[in-house]
Amino acid sequence: MHALTPILTLLPLTLALPNALPSDPAPGAFFSCIDSLYEGDCKYHSPPPETRLRHCHNFDRGAWNKISSINPDPGAYCWFFTGEECLGDHLELRWPGSSNLRGLRWDNAVRSWKCWAEGTY
Repeated sequence: MHALTPILTLLPLTLALPNALPSDPAPGAFFSCIDSLYEGDCKYHSPPPETRLRHCHNFDRGAWNKISSINPDPGAYCWFFTGEECLGDHLELRWPGSSNLRGLRWDNAVRSWKCWAEGTY
């Protein structure tokens, strides 16, 4: 009975990982965390459907230059910008995104984003 305890303890963590395909994906929505490997403070960003795609969005000021992992929902690709109002350099991500933006040299660098449906620009 005690041999199953470590496995059962890890089960909820495995199911909570954002790289699992969302049950109801919303193209243009994404999951972000202030630590790598989708840890620390995390938030699911899902603007209203009418502005989710092809519109610029700023992260809350409290999240500026603090995000270390991003997981876009399937069906869209997103550009994440170093400046507010979608200005500055950008990084393009698609599902499953990046659990470690440091490896891409984008750790703690984003302030805004814009997403498009797959196959469009």
